[in-house]
Amino acid sequence: MQKAIFPSIERPRKRLPRAEREQQMIDVAMELFISTGYQGTSIEDIATTAGVTRPILYNLFGSKDNIYLACLKRARECLNTRLIEAVDSASSFHDCLHAGIEGYFEFVERNPAAWRLLFAGGAAVAGSAAEEAKHLRFDTVGRIVDLLRPFMSGIETSALEINANALSGAAEQVAKWWLENDQTSRETVVEVLTSLLWAGFGQFEQSASPSNVRFRT
Repeated sequence: MQKAIFPSIERPRKRLPRAEREQQMIDVAMELFISTGYQGTSIEDIATTAGVTRPILYNLFGSKDNIYLACLKRARECLNTRLIEAVDSASSFHDCLHAGIEGYFEFVERNPAAWRLLFAGGAAVAGSAAEEAKHLRFDTVGRIVDLLRPFMSGIETSALEINANALSGAAEQVAKWWLENDQTSRETVVEVLTSLLWAGFGQFEQSASPSNVRFRT
């Protein structure tokens, strides 16, 4: 059995450095946001589950929105890390495309709740929190642009970004379907989606040095 990205939570029982305490609070909050949703989770719920007082949470994060954004950032970093690892050893355009799609759906399979937090949460955040959530959402698209650029250097930046958004959107929509139709194997999902996208991306195939095929870190 594969090891889940998000480890089991150990509740804080002693005075900890601020950074470590923040990470433990994020662990707790993430479990609650995933299980009960943004609207169904209160500061009081997080504090009670974590075994701390509300003032401690407010001191660490300032608001429920900020805690939620910290959870989104953690989940997004885990997804991006999986994608980086997946494409690291690929050199050809087709291999990179296939490996990236494989890495994405491996994340969905291993952490479906975390994926839902990122893509199906429907959180009613507003203002600066909503802007930051949007920024985090498009961060992965920016990394896909980095992946495509060495193989699609002959097209305009706007066209490159359109292609990256199309790839991201296709993967997200297929993942939504797959989570409701999990009798279909991951291998089948990856192969079908890769074949579909390669029909479009394959026309841009060109030589590229493996050292140039990298996501931003």
